[in-house]
Amino acid sequence: MKKLIKLMVLFLFCTQIANAQDKINVLEKIKANKIPDPYYVLETDSIIHFKGKRYLMEFREFFNGNQFDKIAIWKPIGYLEFSNVEIAKSKKFMQLFNTKPIIQASITDAYHININGKIFLMISRNVKLKEIYYFNRKFPKELYILKYK
Repeated sequence: MKKLIKLMVLFLFCTQIANAQDKINVLEKIKANKIPDPYYVLETDSIIHFKGKRYLMEFREFFNGNQFDKIAIWKPIGYLEFSNVEIAKSKKFMQLFNTKPIIQASITDAYHININGKIFLMISRNVKLKEIYYFNRKFPKELYILKYK
């Protein structure tokens, strides 16, 4: 009986530790696509160099208190910005760019991050700049960057 109680207490303690996650306040989410080697970019393009590869910044989502604020989308003429008021008029816009009105992110452990209920493997984390780099398994050529407070 005592062993059973000890096991139950140990189980409860372990589940509480496993559920402990560091919630982060997301300021910006960046999606960038891998650039093939012979592809030349314009001076106006935003290029991210990460682990010896170049990525073209496709769009940037800005958040205020984990609430969607605005989005900047890359076009050959530059970046087009849309506010949450403009986007709220069209639900298809949110679906097209796979944006969510609220982002909930938490660091589960040293290697994983939970974003809106999906767990991603962190490739790199810069604590000084407060940036997290990760890939989506379904789209390995897309680099995602979370900037947080």
